[in-house]
Amino acid sequence: MTLVRPLFLLALALISFGLLTCTGFKSLVDLQKEYGIVNMPEAEDYPDDDAVIVVETHFTDIEIENNYNVVTTERVHRLKRLFRNLDDHGEIEIPIYSGEKLLSISARTIKPDGTVIPLKSSDFYHLSGQSEGSTFYTDRKSVKFTFPALEKGCYIEYEYTKFDELPFTMGRWNIQRSVPVLHNSYSLNIPAILLDHGWNWRYKAFNCDIGQPVVVRPIVRQTTLDYKILYTWTLKNVAAFRYESDMPPANNYMAHVRVAPADWATWDDVGRWYYGNFFKPRLQIDRSVQQQALVLSNGLKAEEERVKATYRFVADMRYVAVELGVGGIRPNFPNTVLDRGYGDCKDKSMLLIAMLEAMNIKAEPALVLTGDEGTVDPSFPSWSFNHMIVKAESGGNVYWMDLTARHYEPGSLPCVCEGINALVLHPDSTVTIERTPTSRPEDNIVHMTVDLDLRENLDLQGRVRIAYEGKEKFRKRNFFEDLSLEDKERYCRSLLIDEYVNVGVDSVTLEDGPDSTPMILTFRFEVPGAVRKQGDLYFVKQDPFKLLTNLRWLSNEKRRYPIRFNYPMTVRKNISLRLPPNALFIRNMPEPVRLSNPSFYYANRYEKVNEQHLASVEEFRINVADVPNVEYEQTRTFFDKVKRSIEEQVILTATK
Repeated sequence: MTLVRPLFLLALALISFGLLTCTGFKSLVDLQKEYGIVNMPEAEDYPDDDAVIVVETHFTDIEIENNYNVVTTERVHRLKRLFRNLDDHGEIEIPIYSGEKLLSISARTIKPDGTVIPLKSSDFYHLSGQSEGSTFYTDRKSVKFTFPALEKGCYIEYEYTKFDELPFTMGRWNIQRSVPVLHNSYSLNIPAILLDHGWNWRYKAFNCDIGQPVVVRPIVRQTTLDYKILYTWTLKNVAAFRYESDMPPANNYMAHVRVAPADWATWDDVGRWYYGNFFKPRLQIDRSVQQQALVLSNGLKAEEERVKATYRFVADMRYVAVELGVGGIRPNFPNTVLDRGYGDCKDKSMLLIAMLEAMNIKAEPALVLTGDEGTVDPSFPSWSFNHMIVKAESGGNVYWMDLTARHYEPGSLPCVCEGINALVLHPDSTVTIERTPTSRPEDNIVHMTVDLDLRENLDLQGRVRIAYEGKEKFRKRNFFEDLSLEDKERYCRSLLIDEYVNVGVDSVTLEDGPDSTPMILTFRFEVPGAVRKQGDLYFVKQDPFKLLTNLRWLSNEKRRYPIRFNYPMTVRKNISLRLPPNALFIRNMPEPVRLSNPSFYYANRYEKVNEQHLASVEEFRINVADVPNVEYEQTRTFFDKVKRSIEEQVILTATK
C-alpha cells in the first residue's frame, strides 16, 4: 500500500534519526479529574497486589488516504503505581506487528516526592527476530525500555503512537491485567463517510461483557472527511487476573476484545486475503527448486520417503527471522530461501510446499496460534496466528510438519502445535479449520531399566538404560545435541543427586538411530555407603529416580484453571536389586499399589525373585495434556498416594 500523507512521511524521516518523544503528559491531579478517580491507589488498599494501573487508554483514529486506503493511528497511554516487587514492573516491551510503524513514544518515572525523571530517546531499544525458548515461533519486532529510579509508591507512565497500514488485522484490546485497573477505555474515531458507505468493523468480547459504546456525534454535520464519529468503551475497577502455575495460556481466560476488518465475515475471507495477497504470488517453482527436489527424490521410490527427505532438508536449515515491510506475514520466494539456506516458519514452509509440489505431492500451508499463546475462536474470523506449519498428503497418509522443529519427523508436531485449530489454506483461496493431531500416552515414553548391585561394604553400583520415544526422544535430541561428554555426565548425575549426594557417574553413551527407534542413554554409577543401618535392619531406596520434576502446582488448596502438561506420556521403570551373597537378605518390601483416574495412572509392584534378588515394575501415565480444575482435589489425593508409595523403602536384614 502506498503511504502518501506528508505528516506520516515526516514521522518516518524523524524515526530514521531516533524515536520521536513527546512531553505531553498531564499532571496527576489533572488525570484524577479527567477520569473521575477520587483517590489514588495506596498500598494498604491493595494488600494482594504489587501495583495498580490507574489509567489505561487506547485511542484509534481511522483515516482515509489519498489512494482511498483505510489506515489507523493508535495512541496508547498507561499510568501505573508500584507498591512491591518493583523489578517485575520496571521493564516494558511494546510489540510492533506487521504493517505497523512506531511514530512516537515517551515515558517517565514520577517519584513519591513528585520528582519527574523522563526517559531519553536513547533509552528505547529496537528488537527484531526474537525467539521463544529454544524454538522460534514468532516473527515480531518490538521496542523495549526500562524505567529509572524506581521506589515503592512511585508512578511509571508511558505513551506511544503507532501507525497501521493493515487496520484491525492484529486488533486486540486487553481489558484485564495481572494487576487491578481503575480506568480502562478504548475509542474508535471513524470518518462518517465510511459508515455512510457501509464500512464497518467487527469485534468480539472474550470473558467479559463490555456493553454498548458511548457514541459522540457533532451537532452540526460537516461535509469534509474530518467529520468523524467517536465510539468509546469504558470499564472501571477491573479486577486483577490471578495466574496459577502450570495453567493453559492466560489469553484463554483474561478479559479482552478482538477487533477485525468488517470484510472478514468468514474464514474464507481471511484465507483469500492472506493466500491471495501474500502467499500465492510467492509460490513460484523455478529451475533451482525443481533441481533440488530432483536431488532429494533421487533413488526414493516411495512418496513417504520423499516427504521425509524433503522435510529433513528444509527443517535442518537455520531459522532466521527477516522482516522487511510486511515481512512478518509475507514469505520469501522459494528460490530465495533455498539460496540463503535459512528462513523463518513461513519461508521454510513455502520452500517445502514448492519442492513437494515439484514432486507432485500435495502440500498446503496452515496458519496456527501455538497452544502456549491461546486458542483460535472458530466463530470469530480474524488474524489470530503466530506460526505457520504444513499439511501434506501422500498415499492416503496425512503429514503435519513444523519446519522450525528440526528434531521431529513428519507427522509429529511439537506440543504447542498439538490439538489446536489450524487454518489450512487451499490453492483456490478457500480454507478449512482443522484440528491438528494429538499424541497418546503410549506414543511418548521414557523407559528406564536399572540393575543395582549392593556390595558387602554397603556401596551401591548401578547400570542404567533409558529409552526415549516419541516427543521425549525429539526433546532429548534437542537437549543432547551440543552437549560435551562432561555435560552428559553432569546431566546423568543430576538424575540421582536428590537421593544420592555423593554419587559418581561414568561410561555415558548415547545412541540415536532412525526415527522409528528410541534414543538410548546408558551410564553407570556408584554410591558409597548407600544403605542406611538402624539396629539390625538395613534400609535401601531401590528407585532413586524422580517420577516428575515439577509438582509446584500442587501447593494450592484450590484451583481455578486446568493443569497443563506438555503432552500425554508414559514413564516405565524396571529395577532389579541384587544383594551381596550370604550377607544381606530381604525382610520386607513395599505392598503393590495401583491408582487410576481419567487423567492419571500409577502402578508399582515388587517381586522377590529369591532371598537376595528383588525386582520392581513401576508405570506412570499422564493421559491428557489438560487436567480440568474440577479434578484438582482428586488429583492432589492421587499424587499424595503416589508420593507415599515412592517413599517406601526395602528393608534388609543380616539374617534369614
